[in-house]
Amino acid sequence: EALLLYYVPLIRRLAGGEWFTSRISACSLFAACYARLPSDIKSELRKLFDQLCKDDTPMVRRAASAQLGKFGATLEKDFLISDIIPTYRLLAADEQDSVRLVAVENSSAMSRLL
Repeated sequence: EALLLYYVPLIRRLAGGEWFTSRISACSLFAACYARLPSDIKSELRKLFDQLCKDDTPMVRRAASAQLGKFGATLEKDFLISDIIPTYRLLAADEQDSVRLVAVENSSAMSRLL
């Protein structure tokens, strides 16, 4: 399948990139493919997304926060509660105003998922 051959390696490469711009680009790619992947790859993508949400660079955290609702909408409910909700709380309490603002803007999307 093309997702496993091209798309997932692209996400891995961008999420692990040295430059923050590649990590920002990776944030928007998770939701598009998550539902169509096997469970072991899904687990890896959840961990990668969590790493991006905890990145040292505020711009990356802001981009991940902006995509949190879209990515959360593709997750199974168990993982939404165990993975995304704690990450949302972390982003909503971030030290950077811009990250907190985007997290709060996603509050309605997060509440609809529950």
